[in-house]
Amino acid sequence: NAIWATLVAQMAFNGFVKTISPVHSLFDGDLIFVLSMGSLEVDINILGLLSEEVVIKSVKRAVIQADGFGKIPAYRDL
Repeated sequence: NAIWATLVAQMAFNGFVKTISPVHSLFDGDLIFVLSMGSLEVDINILGLLSEEVVIKSVKRAVIQADGFGKIPAYRDL
């Protein structure tokens, strides 16, 4: 259901809010896609909270593993 997917995406987006500052600027590309496969029954609140945690961990991992390619200092260069 598209409504449930939208709700999960909104909850997952809180992971961006908790890890990125500023968030929602006109020049960033913060976007979350939610896809569904199958017909498993799940509590939407639990799924939303877990998706938020996945986004938080993904952003942190991306920052730690990013490479500045010798042009822009990355986290690992500090």
